[in-house]
Amino acid sequence: MDKHKEVFEANPNVNQIYVTTDGVPFLDGHRAKLHQRNTHPEGRVEVVHKVEATSLAESVEATSEVKKTAEARIADINAATTVEEVDILLNGEKAKTVIAAGEAKIEEINKKDKEDKK
Repeated sequence: MDKHKEVFEANPNVNQIYVTTDGVPFLDGHRAKLHQRNTHPEGRVEVVHKVEATSLAESVEATSEVKKTAEARIADINAATTVEEVDILLNGEKAKTVIAAGEAKIEEINKKDKEDKK
């Protein structure tokens, strides 16, 4: 987790990073997804928010070592604010309930984006 904190300290304007299964942090979700596909296609990319890296460092580190429950993965999806984040969270997902939550979140984001453009 210290690595995540270091990334945020080196990039003070960044509020979230993308971390691959092998623990490599990325500022760009697309790069993280590409790295994940090339190194551990069965794994997932987690979105780590600045607050988690600074105030909840120990709990985030503990959850990254153990696969999160479907409820926790759905909570991550519901906290996402972009379609890109949801796509990253769904990468490699097999649980139908989590996939359904992701699809619903993408619909919600797209609908909000359409309304904002009006």
